[in-house]
Amino acid sequence: MLIKDIGEHVSIKEAFEERVNEIIEKNPKLPNDVIKVVKHIIGLDFKIKKVESKISSLRTLWSYSREVKKERPELKIGHFSRELSGEESDDFKIIKEWESLANIVSVPAKETMMGFSKSISWFQVILGCYLAQDLKDMRIGIDVFFRAHRLSQDRITMYSFSPEENAIMINAINSRATEGSPSLCQIAINLASVLNISEKRIYNRLYVLQNESKVLTRGPFKLEEDEIILESLFREKFECTVEDIRKIRRSEFVHLAELLGRRVKGIHYHWSAFLAPTLLAHHFGTLRQAWKKEIAKYVIDKKKIALQDINMDEISERWPFLTRASVIYALNPYFTIARKRGLEKRPLYEIVSDRINEVTDNSFGPAKMKHKEKVIEIYTRIAEEKAKLKESSQSAVVEQRS
Repeated sequence: MLIKDIGEHVSIKEAFEERVNEIIEKNPKLPNDVIKVVKHIIGLDFKIKKVESKISSLRTLWSYSREVKKERPELKIGHFSRELSGEESDDFKIIKEWESLANIVSVPAKETMMGFSKSISWFQVILGCYLAQDLKDMRIGIDVFFRAHRLSQDRITMYSFSPEENAIMINAINSRATEGSPSLCQIAINLASVLNISEKRIYNRLYVLQNESKVLTRGPFKLEEDEIILESLFREKFECTVEDIRKIRRSEFVHLAELLGRRVKGIHYHWSAFLAPTLLAHHFGTLRQAWKKEIAKYVIDKKKIALQDINMDEISERWPFLTRASVIYALNPYFTIARKRGLEKRPLYEIVSDRINEVTDNSFGPAKMKHKEKVIEIYTRIAEEKAKLKESSQSAVVEQRS
């Protein structure tokens, strides 16, 4: 029934006006600004998908997601293209629509969005339907609302932290020992409501403040560091296979941060953008394959609007040795040129198309190739030593049995 209702349309007034009036009557303490926005949207009386009146939570939406994607592939769930990708991105349009609506209705954008987040779910659906109107893909209102809420909270805090806010966070870090050593994540959760800043931004700032006194290694990774990473991963925990290389996640590098004097994020990125693609290229015999221009042509041919639109299933079929990080790294030079010329908000395929002859593939420079070859030597040595150890262990078992 839900799938059928996706293709049918009704006016938003027909779907929600009676329900909205009942909700307002039963909940006299609802924020006035939220009610103003909802009534304004209802008054516009535009068409929405009939299914919107049946999905009031992300849980309901995701419970039907597999069935919906199979029957209605034009409906997109999650994976919004981000604001930095340009004016055609989902995030840019959502933010623009919300700020414009708040201005039209004369309500404060920040406080009103907070009010919606604590309000009746059907009000969230109504706002989401309004914000979804200008998006390229067909989407469900509740999905768009939660994206708008997240964007709104991140947008609120796009400023430098004040001395007072830094002092509060430093005190929280220093008091960890006397309060049972709560994690940075728990501190961020506790401070989010106090400072009215998103947990993610507080966590990132806490991490920086905690490590300011430490001297962190920066810049390119040395071969010695790569050897430590490979030994840590493949000596005991993972096998030297394509399948296991693809299993490795960020959590595997947490214990290496202190040893290498680098941030976990940096180590993980180095793995994803350089080490993993190098090892996969070794397995697939494509170490010297020129692929960066081909990725650029793929973006142009498929008219990809933003990085988030790149389909890694398609990429893996044609270039099984690549990771998402390596693809993004290959496209970074195009953004660098575009930013210098103030053109970074254009669609991705236009940025790449205009600059494809200006960007060179530096994957095969003598120094970089030598580094890759040394990495493969280390990896191969570990694999051979593990194979010999396994063989000797099996031989020992056979001898004992005989």
